[in-house]
Amino acid sequence: MTDDSPSPGRVRRRAGRLALVAGAVAVTGVVAVGAMAWAGASTDPGAPAVADDHDHAGADTPAAAGRDGTAPGAGGAGRGGRHRHPTQPPYAERYAAAPAGEQQAADELVADVRATLAAYADPAAAVAAGYRAPGPRRSPGPVQHYLNRDLARDGDVLDPARPDGLVYYTGGDQPVLLGAFFVAQAGAEAPTPAPDLVVWHTHDPACPAFFVTDEAPCAGSRRMLHVWTAEQLTWISRRTGEPVDVTVADPFGAPFRASIAAAG
Repeated sequence: MTDDSPSPGRVRRRAGRLALVAGAVAVTGVVAVGAMAWAGASTDPGAPAVADDHDHAGADTPAAAGRDGTAPGAGGAGRGGRHRHPTQPPYAERYAAAPAGEQQAADELVADVRATLAAYADPAAAVAAGYRAPGPRRSPGPVQHYLNRDLARDGDVLDPARPDGLVYYTGGDQPVLLGAFFVAQAGAEAPTPAPDLVVWHTHDPACPAFFVTDEAPCAGSRRMLHVWTAEQLTWISRRTGEPVDVTVADPFGAPFRASIAAAG
């Protein structure tokens, strides 16, 4: 009787070939998905950049804030196409060092945006006003950006009474309005009433850094500015499911998790 079973060496070689094929398929799938995400973001000139909820998995608690980037990369792009989000000095320190005029301008911007957002605590009110929830293909996670495309394209870049988008946290029992965002289209000026405090950012990998500066304005890219108007909320960790009370420590920080600190 003949033993037709393969030899151990042949089994190992075949397993190695299968592993290589599986790895190639997996890498191709990841690249394809990444390409689709970038393509989806670039087809709409008014839309925020890729899944711009700034809530990547794996860093969803206040303890992770400040660990989401070590240094600016090309457009903030990190390994595998992910964005590095370089940290800035704490807002409280920057605020204390800023001229009184900048302090007042930053405070007034937050207050003006907060007054506008009083009408949009309910996401349904935002939708009725023309703000559109992110589609399922963006996999937005609990921090969701609602964009008003008409406002994003109207050329009025920083009008507190007409924010280009609204941001909601949906990780708890009820949606919580976190704040607003503004979009400066490519070629448009990204105005800031307080350069040391109110900081725009970009997701364009061609830009030298994530945060826009006078030295690197990245005017050829689409830029965004967040204005966080929530003061305190309960954040649910996706890893543990435990609630954490957090406060907003930087009203203009990006991403949102880099703007919060544990309360108390």
